[in-house]
Amino acid sequence: MVRFDDTLELLLPSAEPELARRARSTVQFLRLLAADARAETAGRVAVDFERARGDLEGHFQLELRAALVELLRSYLAHALGADSFLWLGSPRCESHDCWALLLEARAERPWLPSLPAPGEAVCLTASRVLAAAERLDPGHGEWELWRARGLRIEQGLAAGEAGFRRGLESCLESGSAPASLLSAWIAGTCECLLDRGAVREARSLLLERGQRGSPSWRGLSALDGRLSQLLGWCKLLLGDAAGARALLVGRRFPDGSLSGALHALRARVPEWVAWLPQRFQESGSAPLASPAARGRTDVGASVCVHFELDSQGGLAVRRADVAPGLRAGLDEWISEQRFAPTEPGSLQQRLVLEQRTLFAHRLSDRWDAARLGGEHTLALALVPLAGTDGRLAGWLHLEFEHHLVPREARLLEWARSLALQALPARTIAAVRPAGDAACTERLFRELVERAGLRAPQRHWWGFHVRDGRPELVAEGGDAPPETATLEGRGALLERVLLTGGSLGFAEPSPELSLGIDSHSGCAYALGFQGRVLGILAVESCRPGDSELAGVRLPEEWLATEALRLHLESFRAVHREAHGADVWFDVDSPDLRAFCGRLFRAAESDCAVLIAGPPGCGKTVLGRLVHHVSRRAGAALVELRRSALATDSAWRATLSRARSGTLLLEEVERLDAEAAERLLGWIESRRSDPDRASRPRLIATTSAPFGEPGPEAALGTGLARRLESIRFDIPRLRERRSEIPALAARLLERVAHEERSAVPAIEDEALACLWRQNWEQNLVELEGTLHRALLFAPGRPITLELLERLALLSGRSLVRRLPSRHPSRSDLASALRTTRLGTGRVNKTRAAAFLGWDPDTLVARLSDLGMDPNLAPSSTSWEPDLAQAGPDAGPDTD
Repeated sequence: MVRFDDTLELLLPSAEPELARRARSTVQFLRLLAADARAETAGRVAVDFERARGDLEGHFQLELRAALVELLRSYLAHALGADSFLWLGSPRCESHDCWALLLEARAERPWLPSLPAPGEAVCLTASRVLAAAERLDPGHGEWELWRARGLRIEQGLAAGEAGFRRGLESCLESGSAPASLLSAWIAGTCECLLDRGAVREARSLLLERGQRGSPSWRGLSALDGRLSQLLGWCKLLLGDAAGARALLVGRRFPDGSLSGALHALRARVPEWVAWLPQRFQESGSAPLASPAARGRTDVGASVCVHFELDSQGGLAVRRADVAPGLRAGLDEWISEQRFAPTEPGSLQQRLVLEQRTLFAHRLSDRWDAARLGGEHTLALALVPLAGTDGRLAGWLHLEFEHHLVPREARLLEWARSLALQALPARTIAAVRPAGDAACTERLFRELVERAGLRAPQRHWWGFHVRDGRPELVAEGGDAPPETATLEGRGALLERVLLTGGSLGFAEPSPELSLGIDSHSGCAYALGFQGRVLGILAVESCRPGDSELAGVRLPEEWLATEALRLHLESFRAVHREAHGADVWFDVDSPDLRAFCGRLFRAAESDCAVLIAGPPGCGKTVLGRLVHHVSRRAGAALVELRRSALATDSAWRATLSRARSGTLLLEEVERLDAEAAERLLGWIESRRSDPDRASRPRLIATTSAPFGEPGPEAALGTGLARRLESIRFDIPRLRERRSEIPALAARLLERVAHEERSAVPAIEDEALACLWRQNWEQNLVELEGTLHRALLFAPGRPITLELLERLALLSGRSLVRRLPSRHPSRSDLASALRTTRLGTGRVNKTRAAAFLGWDPDTLVARLSDLGMDPNLAPSSTSWEPDLAQAGPDAGPDTD
């Protein structure tokens, strides 16, 4: 007996999902009417009712699946941009209707995705939706197709093409995949090939699929129309007008938008408008960042020659990258090239006059005959490259063996990136530091954007101040100055360094301005703890730039940026010296206050003791104290306990660290003889008139915060000397508000080490990480994230994954913090973690981090006299022990 579902599959083998759903609903309705007309027994009616209920549940499952597919299509299309051939299908409903359906179903299916968080990246939202779709309908072949599409958008063209090829091979090997799915894999692979300009390869793949025993592109419906369209485009781009006309004219195709490259081509070749009638829709978001330019294959060109003009108007070749079949004639072709901008109507004349990218196709009236590829070249592009003075410095000569030339904006950006690899950097008088130039340059660029100081008529300079001397580390703006040197133009910087404040001028001032053509400007001092750490100078070529003159940046904000600049410099030094990256949450007022005290201690010459549990970063903070002190230019010697074992070893160590800093870890583990030797040296150093030449001591100890110091191990005298300046680093669980940012940074570092994509952390998993005790602090947190990355590479970190990892290691997770007698610091951390931009607190999310319901949170905050709407001002680095609740014990609620 044939089931009704099987019958429908026979009658409608390749029906679209919407048509198949309507057919099933109609057949089900007729079947129920027929059953009702028959005088069936109660038992038979009960069976029909159960089947009807099951069919209804299946119908709702299909609606959920359709909603998830629609959301995937919407978010990935938003992130894709307008220049790609990748087609994700036509939208069938609005995103808000899909979210409404999913939110309604979350009551019974809590694993369905929640609404996107404010500022959440669309690719992250799409990955959450895809994970839910795979759980709703596991094993469905369509999800692998969507994963390949997401890979194309997130990781770039090469990764996407590899993903589609793997999926196509797997689909062919299975032999049982639906024809529509096979067509989708073929189409996705061809779309990636067209995105990188491999038109011939795309056409070969489409024809190859039709010549094998597998279904031909001519015999498929729905998505087969897409394959026919792609083949027609390939033939058109390769100059086969007759073949393209037979495939494209008078046929209906999927309602997809035209890619940016085809849209530009249609404008340049008007006779193709009838063959390319699809609409073009500019994407609402910027396209994903492309990798650095490598060569002609990035844009599908067969020839890429970089011509440069010398001072006498002569023509020189800086680099040449051509297809292997054309290399034999390259030298002869180059020798024949002449720069003749006086030839009326020539491409070179237009290039000089217009200084914009010029295109030419074989079909156009004016076709340049000077082509290296000869008859094989179907399209040509000349991309101008401007010098620092704005005049034409050269151009890129690009040839294509097809008509698919990228859009002007993308081609110009790629050409500039490629040319900069061959051109020498502009030289200036100021010193550019070697280690942290990239980091500090990025910081200054972000600072200009956040401060709203960028404008078409402005130019800016960023200086990092080292030893009282400004060093130029960043420069930018849309109005380049006339001068390329800063020699003799440092009066503005000297005044800012002297006063530590901001200074501006509204009229032309050759004495103050850094650019010769600047008419107004302002310089901002980036100061922290009374020290100027950086200077940002912004100048305008417009007299009396009122917007620039009216910008007064808050001192607190400038101090935060100064600290960020200084810590980025330390990060670069730390990476170079120790091969490990570190991170500081500069936006946290807790850390800024702590760094203020640390910097003040660094200015002193006394010994510093840094106490805290293992794995909390004591060694890194000790290195930071040396970096910000006056001894930063001298050596930092990190001691082993053996350096204090004998008098001779200790004298050798002191000689190596002359005028520098000694960093002694785990000072509490010194034996009595070594401790006595260290105490004697500290006492003699205090009375030494040449104290500056003797090294300074920074020690660390694992004595926990709030517990007695290491007097028992060290002796009272040494402990008293070391604890005169003591910093206690709280446990990670005492500053839980830092865990979300720390987890994100640690995961980035681990993913970089493993050469893997950085996975997302789902909200439930993040809350679980937040609740753990982390006995080994940062070391344990990093180890957990490392295991999660290796255990499920390429997948988001979920609560289920953390539970499996804990089970494998024989540990149990803290699922909720005690609510009967909660710790005041835990409540404060929950409020700080979920603080919104307005300063108020998201109580629902705060309760989720604690593992409670919101009513319990409000009640416990009221018991402790804490405002449930505002995060407390006390810092986690200085906990208020007098007001803290008892230590968390077993929850007996």
